[in-house]
Amino acid sequence: MHETSTQADWQSVVASKRKQRADLLNPWLSELSSPEEVAVTSIPDAALLSHKICNKEFTAVYVTTAYIKRAVIAHKQTNCLTEICFKRALDRAKNLDNYLAQHGKPIGPLHGVPFTVKDQFNLKGFDTTLGYVGRANKTATEDAVFVQILERLGGIVLAKTNLPQTIMWCETDNPLWGLTVNPKNSNLTPGGSTGGEGALLAFNGSLLGLGTDIGGSVRIPAHINGLYSLKPSVS
Repeated sequence: MHETSTQADWQSVVASKRKQRADLLNPWLSELSSPEEVAVTSIPDAALLSHKICNKEFTAVYVTTAYIKRAVIAHKQTNCLTEICFKRALDRAKNLDNYLAQHGKPIGPLHGVPFTVKDQFNLKGFDTTLGYVGRANKTATEDAVFVQILERLGGIVLAKTNLPQTIMWCETDNPLWGLTVNPKNSNLTPGGSTGGEGALLAFNGSLLGLGTDIGGSVRIPAHINGLYSLKPSVS
């Protein structure tokens, strides 16, 4: 009886978390990207995108909305997202637009640039599960330092992305969020452990992605998805 109860308990947590994610994604599922939005999300350079926002070619809200639409489509095809931060992102974008209008200058060099983070970095008010069911529904009380730095530079965090349980595997799968597949071929892997980021970035659902790497966890997904990655040296 104890074993059956335990199984039902963890499965109910999984169902609850996936429903929570679906409820946040559903309002965006019918949204289609316009050709202009596709063009915006195809700008490959963060500095260039921020420059265009600061020159008022686009608002941060417009750019954020365009990336949200792409992220939702990417997730539908690959199952790459975990925690959904779209409201936070849009609120942040509005604040950045207001700041630019009031002060006539950006808040920093990444003003209005969307980014996403591997579900290993804390975001205040969201879970950091590492793919573990037991870590679900235990929200972080503050943002990770790296997230704080990027936001001080003007970045906008959109969502958290999938990873293998324990982050120690070259594929991206776990009991809580399930399997992430390659955006170009669903029979293939996007790699790991930062595979959710790799799939999302390859689909232009984000411009910058935060991952971690000890044995190839950003280098492998970058290679598999046709991206580039940076692993800073530790002295």
